[in-house]
Amino acid sequence: MLRRAPQVLLGLLLLLLVGFVLTQADVHGRTFDEPLQNDYGHRVLDWYLSLGSDRSFLDYPEKTQLPQHGPFFETVVAAFQSGAGRLFDADPWTVRSLVCGLTGVLGVALMALCALEIARGSRRISEQGAWWFALTAALALALYPRWTGAILTNSKDTTLAVAMLAVLWLTIRLARRWEEEPDRLPWRSLAVLGVVFGMAVSIRVIALLWVPVVGVLALVWWLLHGRDAAGLRRVAAGAGVVGLASYLTILAVWPYVFLNPVGGLPTAIASMSKYPWDDPILYKGEMVEAMMLPRDYVPTWLWQGSPWLSVLLALAGTALAVVDLVRRRGIASDIALLGAFLFPVLALIALDPTLYNALRHFLFVVPPMLLLAAYALVVGVGWLLRDGASVRWRPWAAGVAVLVAVAAQVQVLVGVARIYPYEYMYFNAATGGFEKQHTQFETDYWAACTRDAMLWLDDHWRDYTSKKKATVQNRWGVDGQLEQYRSKQLEVLPEGKPDFGIYTLMNWRRDPWPKFDSIKQFEVDGVVLCEVQVNPDLT
Repeated sequence: MLRRAPQVLLGLLLLLLVGFVLTQADVHGRTFDEPLQNDYGHRVLDWYLSLGSDRSFLDYPEKTQLPQHGPFFETVVAAFQSGAGRLFDADPWTVRSLVCGLTGVLGVALMALCALEIARGSRRISEQGAWWFALTAALALALYPRWTGAILTNSKDTTLAVAMLAVLWLTIRLARRWEEEPDRLPWRSLAVLGVVFGMAVSIRVIALLWVPVVGVLALVWWLLHGRDAAGLRRVAAGAGVVGLASYLTILAVWPYVFLNPVGGLPTAIASMSKYPWDDPILYKGEMVEAMMLPRDYVPTWLWQGSPWLSVLLALAGTALAVVDLVRRRGIASDIALLGAFLFPVLALIALDPTLYNALRHFLFVVPPMLLLAAYALVVGVGWLLRDGASVRWRPWAAGVAVLVAVAAQVQVLVGVARIYPYEYMYFNAATGGFEKQHTQFETDYWAACTRDAMLWLDDHWRDYTSKKKATVQNRWGVDGQLEQYRSKQLEVLPEGKPDFGIYTLMNWRRDPWPKFDSIKQFEVDGVVLCEVQVNPDLT
């Protein structure tokens, strides 16, 4: 029974996550980005349904550069919304949350698959340890607050991370098979990798950071298998298959590139590398331009936005993989895993692109970081348990290590409970937690608090006026965030002074209605996130 325990627990974890998605789909609010992304997905879907005649997806203001954003997942969401609306009269926003959330659960399952694939070639993990590795890796992502707290509403960053996990799994699997049969070209596996990679690029072009990693893997394979012309031709042929499948996929799922097959993708890359988002953000207690961030932005957020033990274990896992490579005991999965984590981090530090909203733009490096953390924990515990009968202290030390990991995770869950349902604002306890860091860094950058404020206002606005209808505005979120939660008598006023205002209290943004009275505040862990204000002329 114990031998099957990790498999059973892994299945139970996935079922619990599905339950989480089904019960929380309407609880975590909407982000200020969702109304725009939702509209974009439907316009791209209309392009397909009209066989290319409807090009309204190109009609956004130039500053948004929305057509240069990959639309793949937004189109998938739009297709589910349209189908569920026709078949079941389903609420489109609930459908959106379910599709996004279940995709996040798929990411957790892919963590387990990646761990199993890594373990198959590892000299450090036993056959039984492989399943404990899979369970540990899946748990690490499932209990990562900025993952689980975002999967229901973030259709860009979490879905890119899922796609990149699929790319990592397929790459490791392909590398293992190619090592086992170096004289055979696995055409089908190469093509599948190309298709999935093309989908990832069509979510966010930053997925192209995977290309150098695959290049290093191909070079290492050639150096280890003869360094002859025949091997070089196989590597070139494999690269050609992946490249062709990727680009054909991009053309198929990204209309902007389809209409600009030569210059479309380079334009999108140039646009996203220095996206013209010129607002300031709160960073280390100061206002900093998003296009002029300090070089420590990425490592700072990975440290403080992640559970502290996960970061420390990830560094240990990185050291183990590097040592194996230096001693020539490493395998392709070591290169792939290190590349998936370290290369994007180093590239982002060096290239200094436009980044904002905490770590969401590089959330895709978190799963490989957690894989390294799980690897270090499982390898360490396995080493302590090895020969435990002859060295009595080792089993006790292994037990202590597991207890420390469990206690650290309990600490994370306590911190999450204090800020629920805003888990995506998590800061680890080693940095002081949300209570300390909310004045130093971005917190509710999505203005997700709008949901609670709007639900309260929809129930109470009549207490402040005898009018049959009233108006409301949302600042600093967007008015589209209000639509799902308002009744017909409470109308959104795009311009001018409304009867009621929902104000997201980010302390670096001025109050748009300084003479309005606050009638309701919404707190998380003793900190006011947003408030409802009333026009004094109304009362």
